[in-house]
Amino acid sequence: MNQNCVVLIIILLIAECSCNNICDNLNNLSKDNITQGCLNQLDLICNNGSVLWQMFDASSKYPISGLSYSNNKDLGNFDECIRINYESFKGDVKGKFCGLSVAIVNPFLKPIPDPFIILKNKHTTLAEIATIRDISDEITITALSLCIPDQCTPREVGLYFLWGQFETTKLVNFVDKVPCMTKDSNSDFKWGDIVFTTVLALVLFLVVLCTIYDFMMLKLNREPQHPIYVSFSVLTNGRKLLNINYNPNPDQIQCLNGMRFISMMWVIAGHNFVAVEQVPIINYAEIKEFADNVRVQYVTSAPIAVDTFFFLSGFLLTFGYLKSARKMGVGEQISKVPMMIIHRYLRLTPAVIMLYLTIITIYRMIGTGPLWDVVTQTMSKPCEQYWWPFLLYIQNYYNYNDMCLTHTWYLSADMQMFILAPLVLIPLTVLIKSEKEFWAIATLCTLIVIAVVVPIVVRLEDDTIDNVYDTHSRFNCYLIGMLLGVIMRESKFQKFVFSKLVNLIIWCVVFTICITFNLYYHNVIRIYEHTKDTLFYGFYRPIWCLSLAWMVYSCHHGHGGPINWLLSLPAFQIGARLSYCMYLLHAVVIMYWVGVVRTPYFWGDYVVFYVWCGHFITTMVLSYIWSLAFESPMIVLEKYFWIGVERIVKTIRKLPFFK
Repeated sequence: MNQNCVVLIIILLIAECSCNNICDNLNNLSKDNITQGCLNQLDLICNNGSVLWQMFDASSKYPISGLSYSNNKDLGNFDECIRINYESFKGDVKGKFCGLSVAIVNPFLKPIPDPFIILKNKHTTLAEIATIRDISDEITITALSLCIPDQCTPREVGLYFLWGQFETTKLVNFVDKVPCMTKDSNSDFKWGDIVFTTVLALVLFLVVLCTIYDFMMLKLNREPQHPIYVSFSVLTNGRKLLNINYNPNPDQIQCLNGMRFISMMWVIAGHNFVAVEQVPIINYAEIKEFADNVRVQYVTSAPIAVDTFFFLSGFLLTFGYLKSARKMGVGEQISKVPMMIIHRYLRLTPAVIMLYLTIITIYRMIGTGPLWDVVTQTMSKPCEQYWWPFLLYIQNYYNYNDMCLTHTWYLSADMQMFILAPLVLIPLTVLIKSEKEFWAIATLCTLIVIAVVVPIVVRLEDDTIDNVYDTHSRFNCYLIGMLLGVIMRESKFQKFVFSKLVNLIIWCVVFTICITFNLYYHNVIRIYEHTKDTLFYGFYRPIWCLSLAWMVYSCHHGHGGPINWLLSLPAFQIGARLSYCMYLLHAVVIMYWVGVVRTPYFWGDYVVFYVWCGHFITTMVLSYIWSLAFESPMIVLEKYFWIGVERIVKTIRKLPFFK
């Protein structure tokens, strides 16, 4: 009989055996292959049928039904295992849950010499093991979970009691380094936890103190004696965040609020769909069909939204810079560049640092679940190793294959573009002040062409480049935003020069382009081809951002119709203010959901929308709190910090030593 069939029959019989039979050969075990502590605990539970049954019952069983249709991961029963706490005069046994600690090859598929060579080569990290699907066209891996005594390892228990006797058939493999959890896991406070908790307590104290002071001043109908006294006030900062201006300044471009907030919603939808790969799905076979459906193509093309953020950053920087730099000479502009960069760093980094500290300290303590340790270690280990490129905003180049909080690659790229921007802005200002607007626009157009062509040529020449988070291939989006900023700051362009018919035609072209990119993007990511991939990513970004430029230009001049009405809704003002913190926190919220999942999901239209709503609303609430505590106060503190530095410098210069 075929070896695979024999193995399958035996495995089926084992699944039906009583737990008492598992302990029959306990005295014959070699102590060289199992620790004494584990052996003692196995002896204890083998004499207690209730505990033995609970552990067996909480572990995954193989084969599980629907492997060809559903997700090929089984999480067992986490809570049943964790609650096991057997105490006796001979010793104690706690339940230890080891998620995805057993990998089994589908025995019906074509056998190969050693399938686990492929497993070890392609899936070396815990995060990758957690996302095992089809390793190759010839083998499929099923990942199972074990409930074992707390002094044992998955291999020790599985090797002698479950499927270990079949390991020589190369169909069963035990994952030794998988994190396991007991009820006491993640409950101990380390020094980092204590320090960070102290910082949080201090911030909370400042929030309460400043809020009480602000409330008292409000009741007494008096102004605060100094803005710093209310810098952490929930009342003052809350009013700023939730304020809706129904009669905004005509110079303000209201459609940008909607564009920013909707793009943030889009990013959350995309990452929400990616999270499906991490959790068991009952109808996983339908996921591909679902993703291929036209109605959800916008979800898989969510990365396009990030290019929208780059475009908006370039536009807003240029639009504001040209206002303030008109009266400054070249030397003065150059001298202010370091302060611009420092201001930007101090503006963005406090909220980032607090998120970083949360991930490497107390985040592991706020949840439990079969995949919880997988999630927390996958997030914290790169952060602990690459803390300095993370804080210097260079990790999208330095450690792009193992980034701390992968979604923050955008912050690195945006900071790098901001640092490069003065090299373009200062010459532009000189040209504009010299009334050479045409040359300013021509220069920007030339830079855009270079920023589009060079990355394409480089990738076509070198197909080994695997950095998908680089800055240089996206710099054209930033430059197009800068181009629009130059155009919309010039008085000669303030008047809308297009007729209604031309405006309508351009809008139709823009809509066609946007829809086409959304539909074709899915095809590109599903079927990889180097040349097609390189050309698509090289050209879609500038064309997409030029389409956005038209939207902003037309809407600002009142010719955007219902699109302008939608993007300019007053409520989007709040969402736009929260968008930065939402971007920081949304991935952490989604991964929390992945970590606490206990049972498989049925994936469908309603569930997709339902889960997205949960992630979106939770992210908004946390972002509001995050902004009140770590973003809004820094705006006030930074302002008076530099005032204090300036006074100190002036005082030092008056000393006799400097005279």
